[in-house]
Parts: sequence; C-alpha cells; structure tokens
Amino acid sequence: MSVISTGSRKKPFICTSWINLVQHRHYAEKVVKVPEMAESITEGTLKQWSKQVGDHVEQDEEIATIETDKALNAPEAGTIKEFLVNEEDTVTVGQDLLKMELGGAPEGGKEQEAKQEPKAAASSGQQTSSQPDGGKEQESSPPPKKEESKPEPPKQESKPAPPKPKEETKPKPAAQEKKPEPPKKDAEQKSTESPYGSREERRVKMNRMRLRIAERLKQSQNTAASLTTFNEVDMSSLMELRKLYKDDILKKTGVKLGFMSAFSRACVLAMKDIPAVNASIEGPNGGDTIVYRDYVDISVAVATEKGLVTPVVRNSESLDLIGIEKAIADLGKKARDNKLTIEDMAGGTFTISNGGVFGSLMGTPIINLPQTAVLGLHAIKDKPVAINGKVEIRPMMYLALTYDHRLLDGREAVTFLVRVKEYIEDPRRMLLVTIVFFLWGFAYGLLDVLNSHFQAERHITASKASGLSAAYFGAYLLCPLTISGWTLRHYGFRVTFMPGLAVLTVGCLLSWPSGVKASFGIGSFVAPLLASRVFFAHTVNDASGLKNVQWVYLGVACFVALLIVLFYLVPMPEVTDADMQMQESEIVEEDSGPLRKQYNLFLGVFSQFCYVGAQVAVANYFINFCNEAGYSSATSSNLLALGQGLYAANRFITAGLMMSKNVKPRIVLAFYLGLCFVFALVAVLTHGHTSVAMLILVLWFKSACFATIFTLALRGLRRHTKRGGSFLVAAISGGAVFPPMTGAVATATGNFHRAIAIPIAGYICA
Repeated sequence: MSVISTGSRKKPFICTSWINLVQHRHYAEKVVKVPEMAESITEGTLKQWSKQVGDHVEQDEEIATIETDKALNAPEAGTIKEFLVNEEDTVTVGQDLLKMELGGAPEGGKEQEAKQEPKAAASSGQQTSSQPDGGKEQESSPPPKKEESKPEPPKQESKPAPPKPKEETKPKPAAQEKKPEPPKKDAEQKSTESPYGSREERRVKMNRMRLRIAERLKQSQNTAASLTTFNEVDMSSLMELRKLYKDDILKKTGVKLGFMSAFSRACVLAMKDIPAVNASIEGPNGGDTIVYRDYVDISVAVATEKGLVTPVVRNSESLDLIGIEKAIADLGKKARDNKLTIEDMAGGTFTISNGGVFGSLMGTPIINLPQTAVLGLHAIKDKPVAINGKVEIRPMMYLALTYDHRLLDGREAVTFLVRVKEYIEDPRRMLLVTIVFFLWGFAYGLLDVLNSHFQAERHITASKASGLSAAYFGAYLLCPLTISGWTLRHYGFRVTFMPGLAVLTVGCLLSWPSGVKASFGIGSFVAPLLASRVFFAHTVNDASGLKNVQWVYLGVACFVALLIVLFYLVPMPEVTDADMQMQESEIVEEDSGPLRKQYNLFLGVFSQFCYVGAQVAVANYFINFCNEAGYSSATSSNLLALGQGLYAANRFITAGLMMSKNVKPRIVLAFYLGLCFVFALVAVLTHGHTSVAMLILVLWFKSACFATIFTLALRGLRRHTKRGGSFLVAAISGGAVFPPMTGAVATATGNFHRAIAIPIAGYICA
C-alpha cells in the first residue's frame, strides 16, 4: 500500500487491483417520473422533497409529496443523485423528477457527507470542485466568506443565488458600492407611507388545489344552465328526534348523530321519485348523452385550510342514517387531518353543501360538474311561523337547490326539494319502510325452525312439512300480479302497505285458535335463536312449545295493527305511473320500449325465482340436514342462527364492497352464486361436521344475491319500474316450489344429503 500526499491532506491509495475496481464501480441509473395520480388528473404541484441529494432510500420509501397528498415512493433501492425539479414547481404525469443510482447501501459516515455537500450543489446547480483545504475548513469557512464578499443582502436572505465565475475572479467594487441604494428607497417609502399606515402587498402563487377549484367553478358557470329554487323547512321534528336518540346511538355505535345524514337519506329517497336529479350530461360539445345511475354517490362539501373539498359517500342508497353519518364523520376527519386522497374525492353524483355551520342564512351553491344539482343547507334560525292558524316560534332553515336546467325542469326540481322538505319535517317516513322490512324478515325468521318441530310433533314427512313454505311463498305469486300490483301502480305505496299489514294481523290472530287445536296452519314470526332458546328450550317435540308462540303472535298482531294506523296518519310522498310516464316524455332520449321487450327484466325474474327457491330449500331443511349429521335439534337451531347471523353480517360487508366504483355488482352476484353452488356441492359430497360447515357457508354467501338481482333487473325500466317490481316480487314464489321438491326427494331416498341436489340445480339456473 502506498500513500500519496497532497498538500497538508493525505489520501490513502490502495494498489490492490480488486479493491481498486470496487472503488470505481458504477451503479445503474434510474430516472423517477411523476406517477399516475387519478382519473382526469394530469398535473400537480411538487410540495416537498422528503429526502436530500445523496440520501440512500429503500424500495417504496417516500421521496416526495405532490399536492393532492399523493406520496411518491422510491421504485427501487438506491441513492438520490440529482433533483430535476424544485419545490412548488408544477409537474405533469410522466415528467422526470429525479435521478438515482440503483443498488449500494450508504457506507457508514459517508452518508452524512453526502447529505451536506450536495445541498450546496443542488442550490447552485453546479458541481463543487475539490479544494486543497481539509474537510473541516470546507464545512465552516467557505460559506461565510462568500456571503461577506457579495453585498446583496435582499436577494441572499430569501434564497442564496449562485455567483457567476467572472464575478468571483474579477470583483467590481464600484458596482458594489452603488448597490446599497435600495435601503434608502425603503426609508423614503416609509416616510411617505407613515401617515397612511402600512400599505405592503404580497403576491403568493395559487396552490394546485385552489387553481383546480377556480377552474372547476368557472367551468360550471360557463357550461351549466344554472337555476336555483328555494324552500324553507321546519327542523322541529328532526331536532327532537336527534335529541331523543343521539346519546343512545353514541353509546352503541360511537357515532354522533347529526343533520347531514338525515338530509342525505332524504335526498336518496326523493331521487327515487325524481331520478333525473342523480343523472348527468356527458359527451362532446357540451354533452349529448344522459347518464342515469342506479346508485347514489353523495359529495359532501368540507371546508379545509387549503380550500373546499368534496369527499364522496359512495352507495348512499344502501346505507341507513347511522351508516351515512359514520361515513361522513370519517371523511371529515380525513379532510381535517389533510389525509384525503384523490380517490376519496373522485366521482360523486350529487352534492350537499352546508354553509349553515358558518352562519350562512341563504346562498346559491354552484353545481359540481358533471353533476346535475347541488343542495345547499343553511343556518337554523328561530322564526315566527303560522301553524294551524296560530303563530308559533319554530327553528327554520332555508334550502337552496341549484340545478342544471338543461336536464332538470323546474317542476322536477321543485318537486324534489318539496320531497326533501317533507321527509325532514316528518322523519318517521324514512323509518316506516325499514320497519316493514324488519317485519318481513321477522315473519320469515322462524319458518325453518317451526318446520322441523312440526315434523317431529305431528309425525309428518318432510314433503308434507314443506306446506309451511308453500303457504308463505305461494302468496307472492298471487298478490303482486293481481291485487297489490294494481293497487301500487294506481294508488301508491301506502295504500298497498295497509291491506298487506291487515292480512298479516289477521294471520297472527288466527294462529291462536289453531295453536289450541294443534292444527297445522301456523305462520312464523320469530328468529331461529329465539325459538331454540325460548319457545323450544325446555320442550322436546311436544305441543307445549308451539303454544308458547301464541303469545308472540298476539303481540305481533297488536304491533302491526298500530303500524297500520301509523301508515294511515302519516302522509307519504307518492309517484304514480302517470308521473313516471310524464317524466319520460320530457326526456328527449329514446323511449324504454314496451314491457314485453324488457328482456333483462324477465331474465332477472327467472334468476330470482331459481335463487329464492334454492335459498328457501336450504334454509327449510338445514335442521334436518344437521340432525342427519348427528346434531341435536337445539344445536341445529343454534347453527341455523349462526348461519343467518353470517347472512346478515355479509350484507353489510358486501354493501361496503360495492361502495367502490371499481366493483361491478354483476361480478359480485356471479361470484356469490358460484360460491353457493360450490359449497352446496361439497356439502353433498361430504359428511359430518364438514358438510354442515359447507351449508353454513352457503347461508353466508347467499346474502347479497336477492337485492342485487332485484336492482339489476329493474335497471332502465323507467315507466315500467313498478310493473317490473311486481314481476320480481312474484318471482319470490320460487320458495313455494323448490322446498316441496326437496322434501319429496328426501322422503323418497331417506337422505337429506341427496335432496340438496335440488337447491344446487337452482343455483346453477340462477
């Protein structure tokens, strides 16, 4: 080894050939580009470099932040060599950002030198040449000397400018003596400005978000034929409802109940009557195509320090009040913490803006293109209002709906706003339909448990016991296509609900004498877990358990009777076939065609018929299937309750999955039906615990099929929507066909495993 000295500094030089090669090795160079940001976003602003030149980074380690809060991560491990853009520069997708050498880890203390030395090189844009002085002098002495030799304090204080080589070698003292004149001008300005105070001006470049907001607002003003309609809503009922339940909801769910969720839910319900509010105009030259949507993605305007942002609550039509409130709270927190991403704000079919939180009494919101309308909420103020001929002080709020007159006419816009007003002033309307669906599920819940107990107590075959399902589901074939369908089309939902609830009440009351006489005709209105733990917990296949259910029927009958009175007293907004036909006639696009040509509807009806039949057959004979596998009746009832619990839980999971616009409902439907077929087939081919577990998985994955088939089949029907809904409801009668067939196979073969082949055929056809 030989040592070569240069001045006072000694540099070791190792003559060993292989070590010499290591010192002079070269790494592959990679240019990092601006990544894809989001749909329709082509540029952004580089806000901050997270690393410095010379820093070593690992793969996926953050390098920089681009405005819109998109972090740029290192594509591979290496060392940053050069920045190609500066902070606050505008960058476009695909633009070169920096150069880095791939591979190689930092060698001990050299990493700190790499962080310090390239900083000066990066700011000046020149490479520093080697100096004869030692490393210690290089760190301390050169920068102060350069600052003292260049008398331009105003420029050097904000950002040091790189000195030109000619100025370093040939200083110009004459010019340097004249340059301190600007401070004199500042002194003169202060003397002249002192009588009027400070009149300084600052010019700050607009950030990328503010530029984008300005661009979108101007685009909305130039494109949409905007018009605003106003109304006033009485907030008394909603405030009372919130005061009554907010503490309980907070304890149970951790969600603070606000007003935004109620307005969101009211808008979703009103859009069912006026679907054009949720539509948009797309296409070249201002748009030539109307896009109607079966989903509702509500953009909620949130004010942040950077500007107004509109995160999106996706699939709001599938969420209840608590679900919407939780989604809004989560998005609001992300906005305040500056963690919103482009994906959180992309899309949206309708916007709600709440200027009332800042005290706004009235305003006209601007449409968020390509949406058609935006609802503006304002401050709640106590005002004197005439109520039944008397003046009362009520908390009132102004509502403003700005809409695009190219797509939405005045009658539709005003009707939509009136619908929202009606739902807010009587929020019970938003809960009534939920109660009806609860009763529907409550009525179906114990059907399967009662079925097995009837077989044991009355000593009847499985095919005869399926008469319960035939009676329950057979009514779906008769009523929707005759009485209830005609009533719905001509008189609306309320008049249809009331007779149906009346029949339900009569059925509950008739269960009392039938239970005393130990006859066959008993409907079921309780859940499997309740049945196994309460009604049949201490009875072993005798009639005493069935008699216990009589009191439940009596209670349900009284509750449903009160519900009928409530439906009669509470006015509900309706939309008739004539209204839907009038709306379609006002749209210049192609007519939906006659009902007989709605092939998508009839395919959906067939799919619904087969699916419901398979679902009911599996649930009806689940307990018999478990008994055959060696489980007791009580344990089998608990397993059925487990399966139905998974069924309910997966509905929420699937709803959250479908909130992503990248997930297609038809793909989810095909996937779930395929899994039902596979698990049912495995249940037939196996025995014992495995077969029962497979059947529980069938109950799990059947959860989203009914609602998805129903929605997809109704898509695009417009004025035929109610009639199409009648056909789809009639398709539920498949539950009266498949269970008797399954029971007949089980009776003939004496094996419930083989009988599951009937539901498997149903899943294949669906």
